Amino acid sequence: MTRQLVVRTLAASALLLAGAVVAVPSATAATGSTVHACISQSDRYVTNYFRQRVTVIPVGATRVVPAGQACKSFEKATSWALKGATGAKGATGTKGTTGAKGATGAKGATGATGARGATGTTGATGTTGVAGEEGPAGPEGTAGPEGPQGPVGPGGAGTGQGTNWAIDYPMQFDMDCVTGEIRLTGGDTALGMVADGRLLDVNEYHRLFEEYGYHHGGEDGLFALPDLSASTPDGLTASVCVDGWRHP
Repeated sequence: MTRQLVVRTLAASALLLAGAVVAVPSATAATGSTVHACISQSDRYVTNYFRQRVTVIPVGATRVVPAGQACKSFEKATSWALKGATGAKGATGTKGTTGAKGATGAKGATGATGARGATGTTGATGTTGVAGEEGPAGPEGTAGPEGPQGPVGPGGAGTGQGTNWAIDYPMQFDMDCVTGEIRLTGGDTALGMVADGRLLDVNEYHRLFEEYGYHHGGEDGLFALPDLSASTPDGLTASVCVDGWRHP
């Protein structure tokens, strides 16, 4: 059964209030009139034994009553004014006189900064100024790192202090010395090759290279003899045994 109460003795114009359908009496429908009603505060069951049926009055059901009529014990009295129909639009009145000028309004906030303008063209180059005086010399810089050692220079003819006249004595094979041996001799003839730091071809003097290698200098197929020209006593000659016998 739908929880709804219809007051059948009222006029046909209905109102919806708190889930119940009620009607406004035609006698109270005039403009500005007040409607009086009773609102059910709980569900009520009314038994009609004659018609063998039960009528349910749901909570919130509203019924319109005459002014001054008391509500039942389970109902709460209320009322509201009815709004009349909108009247016809009245004629436009005459235009009034212009009012006095109002006071000046407060100064508005400063607007946002505008976009940056385009860059102007470059101006002409000015004349060159007079050259200034030469500044003082800067402090001397620190010394740079020592450069790499240069290649061994060609050997000189002399050995020892004041001895610059010794010459090589070519020896094809000398069994009296060991290959690579250093010997001191007096006079102008060296027994072998003067120990003056000269560069020799590795392939040509391969036996001597096997003893010295690059220990005294040289690179890329050239190796150096020891340079004893500055340490040989005056009047003597330091020489290298080029092709002697070798240790087994």
